[in-house]
Amino acid sequence: MNFTTEHTEKKIFKFKNSVFSVVSFDNTISLIGKSKMKKKSKKKPIIAILTGGGDVPGLNPCIKTVVYRSHMEGIKVIGIRRGWASILEYNPDDPTTSHKCFQELKPPEVRTIDRSGGTYLHTSRTNPSAVREKDLPDFLKGQFKKGRRDFTSHVLKNLEHLKIDAIIPIGGDDTLSFAERLHR
Repeated sequence: MNFTTEHTEKKIFKFKNSVFSVVSFDNTISLIGKSKMKKKSKKKPIIAILTGGGDVPGLNPCIKTVVYRSHMEGIKVIGIRRGWASILEYNPDDPTTSHKCFQELKPPEVRTIDRSGGTYLHTSRTNPSAVREKDLPDFLKGQFKKGRRDFTSHVLKNLEHLKIDAIIPIGGDDTLSFAERLHR
């Protein structure tokens, strides 16, 4: 669902049983809305946040805001380093890849990130639905076949393995279009 006004664009995404909104006001990003997760158990919900594409002003304040609000709501936040590339490079069978790809974000870690430019989580221009062979991690190279460049199923499997209930991608068209692909 999308709506626009002269200076505002809003996109609503769903992942699993969660709903989140990304609102853009004249190239500034705000996240709104409360997650609507099914209450199966008293498990603490987990959301992931990533940045993709080029560095732009406002990424770090956005990350900080999500972490602070999530902490207030009792939601665990996992920062995905280097955008979609980290989920692609994550190998659940190799625990050493976890530290390179993910970081739990809590208010003390992000307290001052809004004072610097760039993105605290780093970024990439990787799109898991159109991966070049040279960008694949070694453990996936055997699955690369001529014409098969889509590793969406690998990304979904990794998100499931990490028990991520919702994901908040921050970036441009390519980053958000892959998030929409995950939703479908």
